[in-house]
Amino acid sequence: TGACLVDLPGVRDANAARAKVSEHYLKNCNNIWIIAPIKRAVDDGTAKQLLGEQFKRRLLMDGQYGNVSFICTQTDDCEATEIMRDHADVAQHVPGRWKTMNDLVSQIADLEGQISDLMQTEDDLKAELKEIRLVVKEKKEEI
Repeated sequence: TGACLVDLPGVRDANAARAKVSEHYLKNCNNIWIIAPIKRAVDDGTAKQLLGEQFKRRLLMDGQYGNVSFICTQTDDCEATEIMRDHADVAQHVPGRWKTMNDLVSQIADLEGQISDLMQTEDDLKAELKEIRLVVKEKKEEI
């Protein structure tokens, strides 16, 4: 009695054991929810991608085709500043939470700056390496 939600990897999982577990659950479930990022769901081809031909045939044979629902979400794509703005009143009621949130936003900004600097350094080193390889090639041709 009651509901049992199971997060399955899908039937196309590279690990055969996990794919087999998914198949077992799919044969015995009442409803199938396919969760997809909203950005992918706006494309008409997404449903075809998520429901491959073999999977659709299996659903039809098992009588489950009408029990499939697509749930599109973007909950994992958020900005810390938006969360702080939208939930400032709640955060300020818990001692220390507002300060912690501000500290985390500051740390994120610092890390993003470091990443940007490192990416620039990487680009510079790649350009320098390209020049060195060109010089080495010229020297080899001289020899």
